[in-house]
Amino acid sequence: MGGTPAPLTRPACLSPFPPISVYIPTSAGRAAGLAEGRAAGREHGFAIGAEVGAAAGAAAVWVALSAADPPGLPPRAAKAAQAVLDLAASVPLSDPQDDRLTDALAALRAKLKAAAAVVGPELSGGMGGGERAGGKGRAALDF
Repeated sequence: MGGTPAPLTRPACLSPFPPISVYIPTSAGRAAGLAEGRAAGREHGFAIGAEVGAAAGAAAVWVALSAADPPGLPPRAAKAAQAVLDLAASVPLSDPQDDRLTDALAALRAKLKAAAAVVGPELSGGMGGGERAGGKGRAALDF
């Protein structure tokens, strides 16, 4: 009997964690969770796409105004609008798990607010936010 003693183990009944079967969802619960997750992901994806599209659309209008004869915007505003267009084109929309997505969206929002401030409240439609641009302390679009 001179062998090594058996290692001490904690009895299963004293484990602080419930049995593993508790964490495995049932097939009906799993299907419902997947459907709900897909719907929430689709809704969030559409919101991101709409935000990027609205920013690009506004910037495209501002660029067109600056290219008109006579120019409707000063050159500084045209440069800011072109920067918004370039940034909107660089947002990685094809991969929602890309780490650069949130950084790109934050940079786009900041650049859009700066461009809206340069363009002015009359033409920005409240995109820059705040009382000066929106008229009531809110942005017309949630940027």
